[in-house]
This record gives sequence, structure tokens and C-alpha cells, in this order.
Amino acid sequence: MASEPTASKAEGEAESRAQSRVQSGVQSEAESRVESRAQGRAESRAENRMQSTPQSTMQSMAPDTQSVRALVLGGYGINCDLETEYAFHCAGARADRVHINDLIGGRVTLRDYHILALIGGFAWADDHGAGVILATKLRHHLGDAILEFVAAGSFVIGICNGFQALANLGLLPGFTPGTFRREVALTYNDCGNFRNQWVHLKIEESPCVFTAGLSALDLPIRHGEGKFIAGPDVLARLQGGRQIVMRYAKTNGEPAQGAFPWNPNGSLEDIAGICDPSGRIFGLMPHPEAFNHPTNHPDWSRRKWTASRRATTRARQGAAQDARQGVQQDLPHGAARGAPQGSLGSAQQVDGVVGQDGIALFRNVVEAAKRI
Repeated sequence: MASEPTASKAEGEAESRAQSRVQSGVQSEAESRVESRAQGRAESRAENRMQSTPQSTMQSMAPDTQSVRALVLGGYGINCDLETEYAFHCAGARADRVHINDLIGGRVTLRDYHILALIGGFAWADDHGAGVILATKLRHHLGDAILEFVAAGSFVIGICNGFQALANLGLLPGFTPGTFRREVALTYNDCGNFRNQWVHLKIEESPCVFTAGLSALDLPIRHGEGKFIAGPDVLARLQGGRQIVMRYAKTNGEPAQGAFPWNPNGSLEDIAGICDPSGRIFGLMPHPEAFNHPTNHPDWSRRKWTASRRATTRARQGAAQDARQGVQQDLPHGAARGAPQGSLGSAQQVDGVVGQDGIALFRNVVEAAKRI
């Protein structure tokens, strides 16, 4: 009788082990199915992204053999690297996104590049002030390399957070080449909050290579510390040296004269961007990389409609004039002199409707870099 409970116990344990193996198998199979489905979804999303990307974009993002190379600096809290890389590609350069630690560690060197881009974001969460920690790291770890890079005739652009870093670093306004001396600052907006809007910019005559040939531009701003301030002597020197590159303006092109919201932050003299005396170092608060296609502009559809209506009106006026002059019979059936061909639907046809886009700045510096 004693062996019966023992046998029963052994059978129970065997059954429990078998059930455990079955459950484990079921669980493993279920986990496998979940993992397979997740992988399938990821592959599907990647395929959809590839399919939804315009062919022109895919071509511009492909590796190119252009001689001009741009380094787009990345790091903690810096978040406009993809758009800036894309803007350089559109301008015909080869752009590499490089983490600041790779520069500091020597895995990448500035000597291999023609253009350095300090870009938008919130580097190190803007702790201690916008761009302060980034500027400190650049000066103490890469100061000599940056001065050597600039002395070699290379180009630097600082956008938003990058402009703040250049100001804190002392590379702008750069009155004394080969030194770091802080003489301007970008501080809290007068309105007291973060601003995310589009602004009108008047491009001043200056030695800045980035804005060559431009007179006006619309760009977005996204900042909480964009107010440009400097002492009277510094402002006078900037003005005298034609280092004020762009100012905030009203929609009709007249100076904003500090009026909100045309001047969104209260910048002195409506200053939105400055350059060094050589014109090769440029800092601006607006984001040119964020205007990389005509349809980025908030007014593109309205301006497209207006342009289409004007084209139609001109075509009708041309047809009426032809009819009055008795030459209508010489035109193909249904044609009218000056009639618009097709619609304004494609990027190429929309292109002139909203004026110059931000890629113009990148195109200018790429062309300048080809000449050195």
C-alpha cells in the first residue's frame, strides 16, 4: 500500500513536467509569433517610407561624389540634423552627421571638411543658457581645431541654437580673427515665451557668402532665447563693417522697428543674423533648413491660387488682344498667346510662387566652397 501513493506522486510530477513543457512550448511559439509580427510591421513601415519618399529626394540623399563636404554637428539635444543634412544634399554637397564626441575623440577631423554646421535644437537642454554648454565643450576640446579650420578659409554656419553657441563661443562677431571673444548675446524673447512662427527677412548688403544675391527671404523661427543684444559700440561696429546680414521685416518689406510679431523676440536693430568680417562665418536665428520645398511655406497654396488666377487673366487678355489684331486664325486651335501650360501642381511649377527658399543659403556656400 505504501508504494501506491509513491507511484501516484511520481505520475503527478511527470504530468506536471509534461504540462510545463507544453505551456513553455506554447509560450515560446506565441513569443515567436509576436516577434515575427513586430518584425513584419517594421519592414512594412520601412518599405512604406521608401515608397512615399519622392524620387528626387531619394536621388539627393544617395551618396554623391561632389568635392564639397559639410559636417553637420550632432550631440545631446541637437535635433535638426536630418533636415540640415538634407538641405546640404539638395545644394550639391556631401553632408555627414557627426556626433560631437567623435570630433573630440579624434575619430573624425575638421580637416576633412569645407563647411561646419552648428544646428538647431536644445543642446544639453539649454541648461545654463541656450548654447552655453555646447560653446564650452567646443572651446575647451576643439578650440584650436576650430580656429585652424576658420584660418584655412573654411565656412561655418550657426542656425538658431548653433547661432547661440557661436555667440557664446566668441566666434561671432569675430572682430579679431583667430580669437574667441564674446561680444554679443542672444537672450530671452521680450514676449516671454517660446515662438514658433514664420518671419519676413530683409537681406542687407554684406560680405556674407551665404546670402549673396538675395534681397528678401521668408523663414520659420523656433526659439525662446532669440533676442539679439549688444552694446552701442558693438552695434555701431557691426553696422559700419556691414556685418548685419539680415533683419526682421514687415510683410511689405519695411523694417519691423522692433514691432511684434514681425520682430518676434525684441532683437535690437531687428537683427536676425550676423557674419564675421570675412563673410565666411554666419549665424542666424531663423531656420533655412526648414524651408527646403515650396510647400513648406504656410502661404504656398494661397499664393499658388493667386498666381494661377493672374496667369489665367493674362492669357485671356492676350487672347483678346490677338483677336483684336486679327491674328487669332494663325494660332493652333484652342491656343492663346501667353496661356499657362499645365497646372501649378508640381514642385517645379510651384517653385517661384513663394519666392526663394532656404536652400539658397546652402547653395551659395557650397558654390563658394567649390572655388577654394
